[in-house]
Order: sequence, then structure tokens, then C-alpha cells
Amino acid sequence: MSRWAHLTYTSVDSADAISTGGWQVKQESPMSTSEREDILTAIPTRLPLVEPLPAYPSETELAAAPRRLALVSRADGSNLLIHTASAGTDAAGRPGNVFSHALLDRDPLAPLDYSGPVRPIELWRSPSWLTPYGAVDVRNAWFDHHVPVRPGTAVTRRTVIDFLYEDLASRQHTLLQLLDAVVAALGDGPRVAIVTTSADEGALWIGLVSFLAAPALSAKLSFSTYERADDALETPIRTVLSVVPHKADRNDICFVDPLDREPVGSFQPASQWARLVDHGCRAGALTLDDRLLAMDAIGTQHPDAADQCPWWPLAVSMAAHPLLADAYTDVAPIVLRETPVYPPLDPMVLDAIDGLVHTAARRSTAAVWDLLAGQEQRPSVNPDLLAALRRGYLNQALSDVDWLTDRRPPPVPETSGDEVYEVVAPALDRLRARHWSRPDWPDIAGGAIEMLYRYGVDPPTRHLLESLRADAIGTMGVYR
Repeated sequence: MSRWAHLTYTSVDSADAISTGGWQVKQESPMSTSEREDILTAIPTRLPLVEPLPAYPSETELAAAPRRLALVSRADGSNLLIHTASAGTDAAGRPGNVFSHALLDRDPLAPLDYSGPVRPIELWRSPSWLTPYGAVDVRNAWFDHHVPVRPGTAVTRRTVIDFLYEDLASRQHTLLQLLDAVVAALGDGPRVAIVTTSADEGALWIGLVSFLAAPALSAKLSFSTYERADDALETPIRTVLSVVPHKADRNDICFVDPLDREPVGSFQPASQWARLVDHGCRAGALTLDDRLLAMDAIGTQHPDAADQCPWWPLAVSMAAHPLLADAYTDVAPIVLRETPVYPPLDPMVLDAIDGLVHTAARRSTAAVWDLLAGQEQRPSVNPDLLAALRRGYLNQALSDVDWLTDRRPPPVPETSGDEVYEVVAPALDRLRARHWSRPDWPDIAGGAIEMLYRYGVDPPTRHLLESLRADAIGTMGVYR
């Protein structure tokens, strides 16, 4: 079967329909029985508007009217998107007809006709949806399943970032609240509702959450762009995140209202995800955009890791960026704890580990050692990650004279077995070039040699150390 399958459902009276009169499937693509049953179970037959449309709405009024785009993730990994819009009166003159166009995506993590994964919310305002209004248009509405599905242009990575930075002071606060609430909902907490009277603005809020999530999480983060808060339990789809026009007196829904203003900086995000995003927002729109692109590449390369920890790809993307060094205390634990234990690691993840080492080195050599020692104590850890931390520690230790000449011998890893010549040779060259003329050069060189022998070195490095020892001994008389 192809990736996509369509089904439309409405109240229609037409000889061309699969059955005659009333609510029915109007048209459907080839699909399995279970796929069809899941779609029919999820399709709504009403769309209760806060302000009903006029009897004869204009095209502008129809375009501005609320419509629902809902996502539900199926057990087999496929996605079901259902777009529902008002359709006026049906052929019998009954008001309140709606037209639902369901789209089954059997491979939601695959790209369309351009590189990169597609978030389901990108199909908001897609030209692929059928939105007929009135009995005649409903009767004549047919899809062509040979026409490729196209995302819309209203919700993209660029538009959601622009939306956020139009009013960063207040929207960042709302966004962090929203992310904390979504994390709680993913852990069996209450469902989340963003309060706004504009379905388009609501779609942008869903877009922000979606683009800040790794592709694997975004693909299964159920949502609805329009619900009534006093009616939300009655919808066939139980969504994690919905858009509602107003609050209701309910304890089973966590409402996040952008108009509930608090002093800037008064909200402290609780979840790891929200804290990472807080750092990303402060770094500026260009940096955030760049890191989200990197996050997508990392999440696509490591879908299992993204399933295990949905914000691990974001943390990895931030670890190597110099403008995000302040995020170190939030980024480092996620990268180190959640990196998959199976080798090998690709260059993007290794760059992230190097970035953590570089940031730790700006604090102290002891901070770099703490990174390595903490990982050595874990029962299982990726060997590539450990090797990268060992290389980083060696490089930093061999540049720190105080570390090498401390009365306590510099610590070394419990096990190594690394081939360290490529790290040690340039590090010792730099050490000698900077400090050879110092009176205590023999002590510095001796500290480096002693540390490396305890570390365990390969034959080429052993030869290098013997040369360094001879050089240090030869300079001892110069300073007497």
C-alpha cells in the first residue's frame, strides 16, 4: 500500500455516495479493515462553534471560521489526521453539517518531497484538505489519492520561531508553562489546553511544541486545533494538547492561557525539556533555528534514543554550541545519561561530547575529570562516549601545569586501552612550547610523564615519553 490513505465522512445525499442519505463515508482510498474502523471511530459529527457562522457566509468568513485538525497516533506507528470543517446545511436542509477529511499516514517519520521530517501540524491549512460548504459543494467534493499530500505554509519552523520572538517576553513564559504541562501529560498527568480564540494562533502554539520536540515525539504527540473546554471529553480523540477558546471549571485539564501574565522571569521551568528551551530562547532566534535543524538531524539518526528521552536530541544539539555554554548544567546530565549504550556514535554526538568537555575545561580541569569519573561509575555506558571523555581529559590535563605538578598525582581512568598518540603528541608539543623555559619545566614534564604511564600508553606514545624524559633531564642543569 502507498504511504497515504484518504477517507471523507459527512452528511450527504448523493447517488455517488457509498450509501444513500445521511451521515456516511463519502469516499475512501484502499485500506485495511482495522484502518477503516479506527478512522470511523475517531471521526466527529459536529463542530460546536462559539459564534455560529451566518446563514450565507462569505469566503473570508469561511476562511476565518474555526476548523479542527486532530492527530492520533495508532498502535502500529502510523498516524491518523482528521480535518473537520463546517459544511453548512445538508441536502435535507438540516443545519450543522460538518465535512471530515481523514488522512492516514503509514510512515509519519518519512520526508515528503524535501529533506527533513514533517511535523503533523505542518498540514494545518494544507491545500490537500477538502473543505466544501453547502450541500452542492459537499456532493461534488472528491479527492484524488494520486495527488501528493502537501503541507501548508502557515505552520513551519520559521513561522513558529517568528511567532515566538514577536513577543518573546510573554510568549516564552507561556511556552515554558506549556512544555512543563505537556511533559506532565505524557506521564499520565492531565491533558493540556492552550486558551486562544484564534485557531490559527492555536496551531502556532502546537507548532512551537512540535518543532521543539524531536521528530519521533512530534509524530505521536496527539493534538486538536479546536475543542470546547466544556465539551472536550466528548470528542472521540483523547488528545495530549488541544486548543480551546475559553477555560472551564475542570480539574482534568491543565489550562495554559497566554493572557495570564506573570512578571518576566518569575516562572522557573520544572522539566528538563522546558529548561533546555529556556536556554535556547535566550540565545536568540538564529541560534534557536540552527539548533532545531541540528536536533532534527540527530533525532532522525538516533530514533531509539529520542524515544527513550525525547529531549536528548535537543540537548545534544546544544552541547557543542558556544553561545549555549550557560546551558551546561542542564545539557550535560541529559547527554551523558541518555546517550545510547551501543556503539558507534556518529560525529554529531561526538562533537556534542567534545563541546561538553570544552565547556567544562573553561571551569577547571577538575570539572573535566568529574565528567569522566561520573561516567566510569555507571554500570553501562557507551564505550565511544567514554573514549571521547578520556581524550578530552588527557588533552585538558596536559595543558594544566598546576594539575600536573600538584602534590597529589593527577587522577587517571580506571581502564583505558586507548591509542592516545594522536592526542598526546600535539598536547605535549604545546606543553613544551609554552613552558620549556620555566625553571620548573622538569617537574612539569615529570608530572605529565608519570600521569601518562599510570594511564597506560601504546608503544608510539611510550617512545614519545622517553624522549620527553631525556629532554627534561637535559634541562635540569640549565636552571641550577
